[in-house]
Amino acid sequence: MITFDSALDSVMQLSPEQRLKLVDIVRKRYIEERRAEIAASVEEGLALFRAGKLRSESVDDLLARLHASLNEPEEE
Repeated sequence: MITFDSALDSVMQLSPEQRLKLVDIVRKRYIEERRAEIAASVEEGLALFRAGKLRSESVDDLLARLHASLNEPEEE
């Protein structure tokens, strides 16, 4: 398995232009990965909503619940 330090050492052996290209590629892949995670989360939420396991609520109710949760002490 490659370590972070060895990966960084390998990257630093690239030319500056190659490093910039690598950063761009890694950033774009990360964005696509996050999009896939968000899409999966949305699909899961929709499935729960359609199954009746989630309820809809007004924005005012949601904000009130959010504010109340922010005022609760943190659990350890």
